[in-house]
Amino acid sequence: PPTAARWLNSQGITAFVLHYRLPREFGSHAALQDGVRAIQVVRNNAARWGLNPDKIGMMGYSAGGHLSAGVALHYSHPMAQRAGCGEGCRLPTALGRPNFVILGSSMVTMKEPEVLGPCRDNLLGTPASAELVDLYSLELQVTASAPPMFALSSEGDSFITANIALLASACNATGVPFEFHVLPGVCHGYVTLTAPFTKCPCIVGGVETTCPMSEQEHTWGPSLLLPWMKKVVLDDPSTPATTTATASTVGQI
Repeated sequence: PPTAARWLNSQGITAFVLHYRLPREFGSHAALQDGVRAIQVVRNNAARWGLNPDKIGMMGYSAGGHLSAGVALHYSHPMAQRAGCGEGCRLPTALGRPNFVILGSSMVTMKEPEVLGPCRDNLLGTPASAELVDLYSLELQVTASAPPMFALSSEGDSFITANIALLASACNATGVPFEFHVLPGVCHGYVTLTAPFTKCPCIVGGVETTCPMSEQEHTWGPSLLLPWMKKVVLDDPSTPATTTATASTVGQI
């Protein structure tokens, strides 16, 4: 994430790195509360920091992608309000809504058969209640008020690709703009956006390791993400649309 933040800085985009609490130590809602609080704080200080309060988004990879999408969909939920935050630090709920979300190799669902069991256990604990499983199965939480989303995964990371397809389908059904790219290769996480990096995290035989990046994986930041941000986030109609993989195409991988 610091690498991604530095790359965004190099493109003239202000970036903050969120260090959030982990569920095992602080409970299932802790990370969500920290994510919502981060958006609130940045937006509340937008004038002071020279930012546009209507152009504040959230970007995450893998579990961080689940958190980013969760913030976009649950920012107004009572569970998203940080426990122990007194009246002196309380901010309006609406300040916690991201204007856009960027997801790299993101988890989405907590339901079988697409759920990654260990990840669900880490987030929700065992056994998880049906209510909690539904709440954090983000494909079930999409409404028409959700912000635009950009997502990508790789052909070799097929389990995650199927997860994102669920969210893409839900967004398509509710009219939420959702651009989804499935790239050749095996990368998981996409923490590298451009040169000089040539390798990426990947999962081989159930073990996390590093693999060479395909050309598309190596250059997705400037070739795919920036055009999307200019068109969707900056409202630049002169920016051509990039190629989008639909949920139906993803389902065939």
